[in-house]
Amino acid sequence: MRSVIPILIILAAGVLPACGGGRAVTAAGPALVSSRSATLGAQPIASEAYDPADAINHEGFSLFVLDEEGKIAPELRKYYDFTVHILQNDDAFISIFAHNLPASASSLFVLKYNPHEWSVRQSKMGRFYGGEGNSIFLAVDRFAGTLPIGIARIRPQEYGLMEGNGLLAEIAMSPHPAGEPRQVAATATESSLVFENFTIENNGSANVLSWEDHIKADYNNDGVVSISDITPLAVYFGGEVGDGVNDQQEAWVDGNGDTIVNIMDITPLAAYFGHVINGYFIYRRVEGIPDSEKQLPNLHAPSPITIFRPHANPYTPAHYTYADASYIDDLPAEGGTFVYRVVAAGDTEGGPEFSESVTVGVGADTLPPHGPEGPAFPFKGVKAISKGNGRLKVDYALDASDAQPTGEFTPRSEIRYFLYLGFPDASTGINLNTLIADPIEITGVDSPYIWDDLDFDAAGKQQLINGTQYAVYIAAEDNAGNRTSPSLGTVKTGTPSATSRNDFEPPIWQGPPGITDAVAGDGGVRITFSSAVDAASPPVHYRLYYSEQIPFNLLSATQVDVPNSPFSLNGLQNGTQYGLLLRALDSADQYDPPVEANETTNSAVTYITPQPGTDVTPPVWLDTVGIQQLVPGDASIRLEFGEATDADSPPVSYRVYYQQGTDVLFDENTASVSFDSNFPPPYLTGLTNDQEYAVVVRAYDAAGNEEKNMETLAATPAAGLDNLPPTWDTTVGVQGLLPGNGHMDIWWNSATDADSPPVSYRVYWEQGDQGITDYELAVSENRYLDTDQLLCQVEPLENDLTYSFAVRARDSAPTPNEDYNLVFLAGAPTAGPEFIPELVDDPSDPVMFTSIAVDSQGHIGVAYTTGQEIAAGQFRYSLHYATDESGSWETEDVGPPMASLGAMPSLKFDHSDVPHIAAIDNTNEYREPPETPYTVVEMAVRQSPGVWTLDTVDDGSNETIFVYPSLAFNENGKPAVAYISESSASAGKDFKLWYAINPGGGWNRQMLPGVSAGGHLARLGYNCALEFGVFNVEDVVRERATIAFTDPDELDHLKWAVEGESNPWEILIVDDSAPMRFVDLTIWREDLGGGQFTDWPRISYRLDTGNAMYAAIMRYDNVNEQLYWDLRQVDWQEAPGCGYYTNIAVAQELSPEFQLVFVVGRSEFLHRARLGIEDLVTGDFMVQDIPPFGSVDSGTELSMALKRVLSSDKVVLSMISDSNLYVTIQQ
Repeated sequence: MRSVIPILIILAAGVLPACGGGRAVTAAGPALVSSRSATLGAQPIASEAYDPADAINHEGFSLFVLDEEGKIAPELRKYYDFTVHILQNDDAFISIFAHNLPASASSLFVLKYNPHEWSVRQSKMGRFYGGEGNSIFLAVDRFAGTLPIGIARIRPQEYGLMEGNGLLAEIAMSPHPAGEPRQVAATATESSLVFENFTIENNGSANVLSWEDHIKADYNNDGVVSISDITPLAVYFGGEVGDGVNDQQEAWVDGNGDTIVNIMDITPLAAYFGHVINGYFIYRRVEGIPDSEKQLPNLHAPSPITIFRPHANPYTPAHYTYADASYIDDLPAEGGTFVYRVVAAGDTEGGPEFSESVTVGVGADTLPPHGPEGPAFPFKGVKAISKGNGRLKVDYALDASDAQPTGEFTPRSEIRYFLYLGFPDASTGINLNTLIADPIEITGVDSPYIWDDLDFDAAGKQQLINGTQYAVYIAAEDNAGNRTSPSLGTVKTGTPSATSRNDFEPPIWQGPPGITDAVAGDGGVRITFSSAVDAASPPVHYRLYYSEQIPFNLLSATQVDVPNSPFSLNGLQNGTQYGLLLRALDSADQYDPPVEANETTNSAVTYITPQPGTDVTPPVWLDTVGIQQLVPGDASIRLEFGEATDADSPPVSYRVYYQQGTDVLFDENTASVSFDSNFPPPYLTGLTNDQEYAVVVRAYDAAGNEEKNMETLAATPAAGLDNLPPTWDTTVGVQGLLPGNGHMDIWWNSATDADSPPVSYRVYWEQGDQGITDYELAVSENRYLDTDQLLCQVEPLENDLTYSFAVRARDSAPTPNEDYNLVFLAGAPTAGPEFIPELVDDPSDPVMFTSIAVDSQGHIGVAYTTGQEIAAGQFRYSLHYATDESGSWETEDVGPPMASLGAMPSLKFDHSDVPHIAAIDNTNEYREPPETPYTVVEMAVRQSPGVWTLDTVDDGSNETIFVYPSLAFNENGKPAVAYISESSASAGKDFKLWYAINPGGGWNRQMLPGVSAGGHLARLGYNCALEFGVFNVEDVVRERATIAFTDPDELDHLKWAVEGESNPWEILIVDDSAPMRFVDLTIWREDLGGGQFTDWPRISYRLDTGNAMYAAIMRYDNVNEQLYWDLRQVDWQEAPGCGYYTNIAVAQELSPEFQLVFVVGRSEFLHRARLGIEDLVTGDFMVQDIPPFGSVDSGTELSMALKRVLSSDKVVLSMISDSNLYVTIQQ
C-alpha cells in the first residue's frame, strides 16, 4: 500500500526538559579564591576572594551577602535580591531589598562593580529596619570597585528584630570611572592601633614578651574595621558611658570618646575602615653586635607572621604572649642585652613597630645545667630503655640548657654529657656507689647507646645479667664544672631478658641513605628518598627533621613522620633556608615485647630554600579523605573514594596502594596502581580469592605531589561474590518526567544483571535543578524510593518548586550493587486547573457507558447507558440522554423500552445543535444456536425534548456482531459512523473496520479493505474513532474521513486510515512499538490567516505493555521536509496502569495561536480519571487527578469535550463513579 504522507516514527517516550541557561553575567573583580591562609584570624575580605559564583548578579553588578562576622555567606543569598534600573541619563539606580528574611538585627553586603565604568554618586538606607532614627546605615565609598554596605537596627534587644520583605538600601551610580580598583584592607596605622602594656621578662629558659592591642573603631573586636562593626554600635546606640549600665561595652564602641554612643561614632568607623591587624613580626638582636637581628619563627604554625592575633573577647583588648627560648643560642658568654622589635602585620608588612629590651647572663656560673624547659625542670637525658638478651639499649637526648636569668652560663654546644650504669636506688633513682663502670662520656655521640654483652671485654664494660634490673642516668656538665645529680624522674631502669626481642639494629638503606632529591617550591619542598628494609622488625617508616637554624640541630628540629617517597613538606617560608634530614625507623616498638624503634644514624643534611614558581603542594580532598569503602567480588575489589582537587597542577590522579593482610606497610610487598578518576569507582582485579587485602588510596597531582593520608580498609575477595552493578540495556538512567499536582511521574529504560538478578531501581530527588548533589544524604533524608518497575510516581512534592530526579539500577546481591550514573532531569509539579464534579443521575441500574458533547451555545449533552446483568456477562441496556440546556440537569429515555439499546454510545451535535447518538442495539446478541446472534448499529436523533427517532445504520443482515460505533459530521452536516464487526456468519467479516455515511436518503456502507480492527481475545478498548479533516492526497485537497484504530492482525498496533483517491483508503502506521487500545481521535485546525488553514490529527491511546497513556501528534519536520508522528507519553501508573477510555482534544486558550492538547484517561491503579495537559514550553504533559474519585469504578467510560468560556476552551467530562453519572467541569 502506498503511503500518502511520509511518516517518521519517533520512539522516544518524552523530551528531556531543559537544564538551565540564560545570559552570562560578568561581575566586577576577578573570580578567584583567596590564597590567604585561613589561620590568619580576623581580616577583611581580600579582593581576590570575590567570586561572582557566590554573589547575586544583575547587569554586571555583584552583591555579596555577609554574615554577622563580615564573611561572605552564599547561603544567605536566598533572603536578598537587588534590581538595577538604567535611567535616561545613563545613571544606574540599584535597590537592595530583603526577601522572606528571618528575624534579623542587621544586613551586611559588599557591592562589586566595574570601577572603569561606574562611580558611586549617592547611597541611602531603606525603611526595612525602621529608617532614619530607628537604624544606622553605612556605605563606605573609599575603594573603587568595592562598596561595603551595612544597615543595622538600633537597640534590637529593646525594639525587636525585623523580618519579612522590604527595601534595605538604594545606591545611585554615575556612568563615570571611579578609578583603578583599590584594596579594602590595610595594616593598622599608628593612629588607629592601640598598643599597650608591652613587657619582657626572663623566666630562666625564655625571654617572655607580652602586650595588648586593639584597633580604634573595631567595635566587634575581630581585628579588622569592617562593615560588621556597625552591629555592636547599633546594639549600644544611645548609651552613656558612666551611667553604670553597660559602661565597658559602651566605652568600647564610643569611637570618638565623647562618652555618648551616637551617630558621631560612625566617623571613626569610616575613617579607619579596612584597617586590620593579623598579628606581629618579632625581631631580636644583641645590643652592641652589628647585623645580629633576626626574625623569630611562629611557634605554632608555619607562617611568615611570628604571632597571630589571638581570639579576643568582645570589648576587651587582645592579649599576646611569646616565649623566646632560642635567645640562648645568641647570648654572649659574658651575657648581654637583647632588643626586641615588634612590627604590626596586617594586609602588608610595615605597620607600627614597638621596642623593648632585656638583659640576661651577667655574673658567676654556680648552677648546673637543667632541662630545656627552664631552671625549674631537671635535665632528663634518658628517654627510654629497651631490654635485650644480656644487653640494654639507651635512647637519649643531649638537650640540656645552662641558661640563667643572671650569671654566666655554658652554651648548649659546649655542655658535656656522661652516662651512668648501675643499680636502682630508692631515693635518687641510681646508686652512685655501685656503678658497673665509671661514667662514660657520650658528648657528641648519637643516640642510642647499646650496652652489649658481645663486647663485654672492652674497657669499661661488662656483661649484663638477664633478670637483673639496672638503672641508667645521664649527667650534664657545664664549663664551670657544675654537673647535674640524679633524682627520681631523671633515671630509668631496664631488665635484660633471654626472651626479649633483642632487636637493636636500625633498618638498612637499599640505596643512598636519606634524601636523594629535593625540589624547592612555593612555600615548601618535595623530597625523594631511598627505601630501607628491616628483616627483624618490619615495616620501615621514615622521619623527616627540618629546621631553619644554621647549623642544623637535630634535637631542636621539627619532625614529621613520613610513610613513603615522595613527600611534600608545606607551610614553609619562601626565601628562608631550611635544613632537612630524613632517617628510617623500624617497628620494633610495635611488637610484643616491644623495644624502642631503631632509627638510622645517617646525618647528611640537605639545605634548600623555598621559592615561588614550583608547585610542591599535594592535592586536597574535598569532603572525605582516602578510601571510604571496599566491595569485594570474585578476584576483585571495588574501590569507593571521594574527590580531591589541585588548583596549581591539575589534573588529580589517584594511587592505590594494596597488599595482602590487614595493613599497607609501604614495604617491598606493597603494590600500587593509578587511576585517573574516582568515578565511576575503579576496581582492583586479578586478586587471589579468600586472601585479605588492605588498601590505601592517595591523591597526587600532575607535578608528582602526593598527599599522605593513612586511611586503610581491608576486604577479602571470594568466588561467588558480586561487586559489579547492573548494566543498562539501552539508555542510561532517568529518561522522562511527567509533572502532576503535587507529584512527578518518572520513567526510564531497563537494566540487567547476570550475576545477581533481578534488577531493581532506586529513584532519588532533590530540590533545585543541579542534580543530586549527595546521594548518601538523599538516602539518609528519605529522598528516595525503590521499585522493580520502569516508572514510578514521587509524592508529595511542592507545586511550582523545581526538583531534580535521578534513577540508578541495583542488583539483588546481599549488599546491592548500584550503578553510578549521573543522569538527571529537572522539573516542577504543577497544581493545574480546578475541576468541580456534578452528579447528573443516580439511576437504580448502574451506569455502564457514557459520551459527552457540547453544542454551539455551550449546552452540555450526555448520552449514557444503564445496564441489567441478565446472565453472567450478559447485559440488557437502556439508553438515556442528559442535558443542562434549561440551566439544570434533566434526563430523558432514548429508544423503545423493550429493546436493549445503548451499548457504546457516541454523541455528537449536528450543525443545528440537534443531538445524535450512535449506539449498539444488542437485543439479539445472546441468541443460542441454531439462531444467529447479531447486533445493530443504530442512530438516535432527538426531535424534541424527550422525543427520539431511530435510524438503522447497519444491521449486518442480522448475522454480524457490531461494536464501538464512532459518530462524526462532515462539513456539510452529513452524519457518518465508523464501527467494527467483531464476528459474522458471513465469511471475511470478522474483525473488520466499517465506515458508513448518510449523504441523504440512506446509509452508504463500506468495509475498509486490507485491514483488521477490534480485539481477537477481548472486546474492551479495541475500538475505533472517526473524525473529518481536509487533507491533500495525490494533490487533491478535500475533506476526508479519517479513522484511528488498532489492528489485531499486526499485534494491535495503532493505525490511521484516510479516505484516498486512487485507493479507497490510505492506511498509515502510527505506533508499532507495542499492543495498543482505547483509541480516540481529534483534528486540530491550525489557522494560518487569510482563510488558510492546516488540519492536524491528534490520537490518544493506551500502551498496554507499558501501562501508559500516549498521545500521537502529527508534526512537520522543516529540516527533512516531511511529516512525522511525535509520540508523547502523557501518563503512566503502576500495573494495571492508566490510559483506559482515553479521549483527546485540542483547546484554544485566549487566542488561536495558543493551543493546548488535553488527554484524559482512567488509571486502573488509582481508580480515578487523570487529565494530561500539554506544557507548550517543554512539550511534556502535566497530569492531575480528576474528581469524582473514591470508588473503584471512578473514571470508567470517560468522555471528554470542550466548552467555550469567553476566550478559552474548558474541559468537560462525563464519567462514572459509584455506578452513577457525573459531569466534571473545569473552572
